[in-house]
Amino acid sequence: MCHTSEWDKTIDFKNKRVAVIGTGASAIQVVPEIQQMNVSQLFVFNEHHHGLFLELIDVSLYWSREALILSFAYRWPIRYVNEELVRNNLNREIKDIELRKKVIPTWDFGCKRVLISSDWYSTLQKSNVKLITNR
Repeated sequence: MCHTSEWDKTIDFKNKRVAVIGTGASAIQVVPEIQQMNVSQLFVFNEHHHGLFLELIDVSLYWSREALILSFAYRWPIRYVNEELVRNNLNREIKDIELRKKVIPTWDFGCKRVLISSDWYSTLQKSNVKLITNR
């Protein structure tokens, strides 16, 4: 057992059953990497899922982040645009309706940390990955 803040690089994950507790900022970085280490099964335990932006490039990313910050500070209509972007990304990236239900945030956009990743949703859909939730 190890915590991401005290990562043990000597652990060999190949052909092992691995569990990750949580789906926050550390998990969206470490889960895709662990999945690629030829684990036999990867269980991701989750109670609440975060909103997730797909990683964008350069200028788009800059303006997306600026709009995101303004939407939190002023609750401008851009907040609703951001919510719709997250929903559209989710619908486009995850075709499995049951999995999609498990990762939809249940609170207003921005109430929890918004995460940015380009491989989180695709990792959750791998055959050796199972998302376990209370939903």
